[in-house]
Amino acid sequence: MTTLSENKHTHISSDSEPQKDSAFNPLDLNCLAWLAIISIIAGLIFFTGLGGFPLFNPDEALYAEPAREMLETGNWMTTYLNYAVRFTKPPLCIWMMAISYQIFGVNEFAARFFGAACATIIVAITYLYIRKFVSNRAAVCGALSLVVAPLFFGTAREAITDMPLTLFIAGALMAFHRAFTAQRWSFCLLAYVLLGLAVMTKGPVAIVLPALVLFAYHFLRGNLISALKFYKPWFGAAIVAAISLPWFIGEIAITKGAYFREFILRENLQRFTGVVDQHKGGPLYHVVAMFGGYLPWSVFLPQALVGAFILPGKKLLSRYRELTPSQDVALFASCFALITLAFFTASVSKLLPYTLPAFPALAILIALELEKIFSGFSIKRLLVPCAVLGIAYGACGLAAPHLAHAIRHLPNGIMPIAGGYLSFQSLLMVLVLALVVLRRSQAAITVFTIGTILSSSYFASKALPIVSQEFEGPIPAFSTFAGASGEAMFVYKVRKPSIPFYAHRATVLSPNQEFLTTTVEEEVPRHASAYIIAKKKDSGVFLNQPGYKLVKQEGQYCLLHWRKSSQ
Repeated sequence: MTTLSENKHTHISSDSEPQKDSAFNPLDLNCLAWLAIISIIAGLIFFTGLGGFPLFNPDEALYAEPAREMLETGNWMTTYLNYAVRFTKPPLCIWMMAISYQIFGVNEFAARFFGAACATIIVAITYLYIRKFVSNRAAVCGALSLVVAPLFFGTAREAITDMPLTLFIAGALMAFHRAFTAQRWSFCLLAYVLLGLAVMTKGPVAIVLPALVLFAYHFLRGNLISALKFYKPWFGAAIVAAISLPWFIGEIAITKGAYFREFILRENLQRFTGVVDQHKGGPLYHVVAMFGGYLPWSVFLPQALVGAFILPGKKLLSRYRELTPSQDVALFASCFALITLAFFTASVSKLLPYTLPAFPALAILIALELEKIFSGFSIKRLLVPCAVLGIAYGACGLAAPHLAHAIRHLPNGIMPIAGGYLSFQSLLMVLVLALVVLRRSQAAITVFTIGTILSSSYFASKALPIVSQEFEGPIPAFSTFAGASGEAMFVYKVRKPSIPFYAHRATVLSPNQEFLTTTVEEEVPRHASAYIIAKKKDSGVFLNQPGYKLVKQEGQYCLLHWRKSSQ
């Protein structure tokens, strides 16, 4: 295996242009073997049982259903949701889902395929990047840490835009850094293509965020001017524009400016400066989301970040001017992670996956920290994070019964699974700590990595069906049944955009009983009938009125039938 001392990179000075490093060597068999192993592990974890549970509402259905309607209508330009124009996102992910439907059929697996594939590719390129700049053993651990990070794992198995966006932004930033250190502009070309795809995934944020990261990194390195000349941003802007502008211009023209108002102004500017769709959170929202979303490996992040910024013997103003290759990578990954965190913390609207593009940077920082442990083993450097994690697992396990009573609407069967996971991880940490005390650092990290992968995969596979049943329950079955009837369909005070996905037809959304009654009377022909999907607690609103009867109720939801009596 390679180590930090075996990596051959040129020294980067602030006084001159970065020099070209040694010629790029083709991937050797050892690298190919490890790449295959890591990709297979990631693929198995992300793809196994991928279509085994219904779409989660509302997020997954907001993309899966427009893709189905795109395939049904043949309109690949404008996206629709419940057969009404949807302005919120560019169409790249929806295009890919529609293509997946053509290959695998219209189902949950096909809807989630693109996201899971992007996640697998992210793990693979993170391995290659870390291997290039650090070592093979650190690259294996760093890449696999992504696989078990709860937020990364969960998002990889969802039909949403955040995982493709992570691939394009993180891939672009790693390509930019590789291009500058090697002085190979071909990597810049790749980066700009990825940014163009990122813009087609989620819009202007795909340009703003990478620009801020690169500015911070090169400002600290003291080579901002030389970097600007090297990157040729105007040429890059032309590449990004060539990829994205044709669709944006066409869509704005087709919608007569409505797309510009709804997407550019509302979805971007307004979402950043105000609360949109009740997506709000406090100033520590993304700190908790990032740290918690990368557990258990995030326990290594504080010391990794301290090591990246605090360089002994360096003057304050010039401490980042003269760096070794490993210090340079640490600084780049730290800027990548912290700027992403700061950017989305500044945004007023917040959602858990927003900081996901920074997760490959966290993997890089963890890999660098592990390489320090591997290369010059300090028992404190490994013992403290593992001890903190072991104590946390034990404390959570002891508190779990009390938390079960405090948490409302907890799905039945989740606490035993959570307790089993905490117990397993606690025992795992005892074994890891024993290996640390015996000064078997590589064995400790290997056991920690493998054990966490196995436990996370097993317990997540047990928890997902329970969570799905609690929140989605009979919605797919009710929707399919009512859709096949050919009768009118109404949804009463339920935000479930997956209903048209399973019904394969439009539904009328009713915010209140008066609206529903009026709409039914006006839209359903005489002697006709309709199905209504509602929450079980609202069934009494209908059952005390003539013409309504309960067809079935399950979990939180019920299916009602209404028939208009003849006069």
